[in-house]
Amino acid sequence: MENRNILDYAKDNFKNFEDSPFNSVDSLILCQLFYGRMEAQIKGESQEVWTIKDLNKAEYFGNMFFDGISDDENRELLTILVSNPRFRDIRIKNLITESCEKKEMQFAAVTYEISDEIDYVCFRGTDGTLVGWKEDFNMAFMPETPSQANAVRYLKIFYEENSSQKIYVGGHSKGGNLAVYSACCSDEAIQDKIIKIFSHDGPGFRDELFTTYGYLSISDRISKMVPQTSVIGMLLESQEDFKVIKSTAKGIAQHSAFTWTVKEDDFEYMEGRTKEGEYLDKTIHAWLMTASLKDREIFVDALFTMFSNNGINTVKDLNSLGGKDILDILNATEGLDEESKKVFRSLLKKLILIGVTGKNKSILNRIEFDKNPIERIMSEINNGILPNKDK
Repeated sequence: MENRNILDYAKDNFKNFEDSPFNSVDSLILCQLFYGRMEAQIKGESQEVWTIKDLNKAEYFGNMFFDGISDDENRELLTILVSNPRFRDIRIKNLITESCEKKEMQFAAVTYEISDEIDYVCFRGTDGTLVGWKEDFNMAFMPETPSQANAVRYLKIFYEENSSQKIYVGGHSKGGNLAVYSACCSDEAIQDKIIKIFSHDGPGFRDELFTTYGYLSISDRISKMVPQTSVIGMLLESQEDFKVIKSTAKGIAQHSAFTWTVKEDDFEYMEGRTKEGEYLDKTIHAWLMTASLKDREIFVDALFTMFSNNGINTVKDLNSLGGKDILDILNATEGLDEESKKVFRSLLKKLILIGVTGKNKSILNRIEFDKNPIERIMSEINNGILPNKDK
């Protein structure tokens, strides 16, 4: 049987939301639709009420689909949705976008009116700009990113005093993180209105969030799903329960929503992640354990400074590079101060070392319990238990 994806679901599911209630596939479809810059139309015209079918204006497509990330698929998705009775009359409201290099922030949120009583608040994931990716990396050391603060404000502004609406909250990638964070950090009056929170391969959080009253109050309504070799969705601490979705892609490419398989009105689930996914997860977590919050900040700032110094400002720029080009950039530390050079090289070496030794199952299992895996690995190298790959 041929694998189906969200495009196939959108092509032939014509049921209304009364007969077939809003589900996780609908959520992902509306998240993916939002990657198309609908603000190019909505903010450019005086029209007061917008529906999905109103977005079908080809003269705006050049300004909607240009990120270099699934542009063709996103355009195809829009052309399907504008003719589908399940989706075409969904009203679009409360669209807010803000991007600021100085604040290192890329934020966008929109609300889809599923019915007179139910809204779906959708947060956009990371777009094709490196400032958006920089903000994602900042989650490794910042207690709250600007986009996370904006997501909390968004729910407060539109739903604190709106007593009639029930809401779903969701997002793909960083948008999933923002959905969970905003729900956790909202007051009880808003939390009471939330039906479910969808995190589609959204990154996790620093460990302290999971013990907060806000998280514990809402955790049973979080629906997190990741592909079988998830990388993005397993970043940082991931204490949320999650389901594993079958993807038709490999490695990091599984992050694309168009590779997730759909079975009837739901995704096709697997029993667990692949060994490759678990290996990547443990490698990244072990590496983060070796770095203080300050060193994480220095590493991230250095990495993106090096990208910027080499004219890399978008994902398109990054995708145009070959493996040797990337290695050359990582080896070129001009423009960095001595402390940044030292920290960057040290953490990069540790990442490579953990990645190499992590493929040895006995070492990987010890990393899980070791508070300082680098010291353990270096000791075993020095004692001749492991080959010296540090060179």
